[in-house]
Amino acid sequence: MVVTILGLLAALGISRMHFFTLPPEGMLQKTLLYAKEEARKNLAPFRVVTTPEGEVALQGRVNREWQGQKLPWKSARGWALHQKACYAYPDGTFSPALFTRGTGKACRYHVTVTGNVVVE
Repeated sequence: MVVTILGLLAALGISRMHFFTLPPEGMLQKTLLYAKEEARKNLAPFRVVTTPEGEVALQGRVNREWQGQKLPWKSARGWALHQKACYAYPDGTFSPALFTRGTGKACRYHVTVTGNVVVE
């Protein structure tokens, strides 16, 4: 009897649960913050680039070469970067960059020197 009641309560709770997903600018901001922390931790510049598949990826400078770094989350597809890369420096600054997402009338995301994402 107790198991049945707990099962019903669990079923009702799960059906009303809403799983939150970040908007695109939130995921980009999260990636930039992660790049900034990695740059500070390693005292070396990191850069955020887009792959040919349209995913946002992180690269770190190791022995004068850029090597891919794994992000702790899955990146969405459909991103484009209008510069070669967006660099994160150990002092917490970024190189300004413009990301777009989507086709046609694409959303534009500006990355400022302080690492903020501004949606146009």
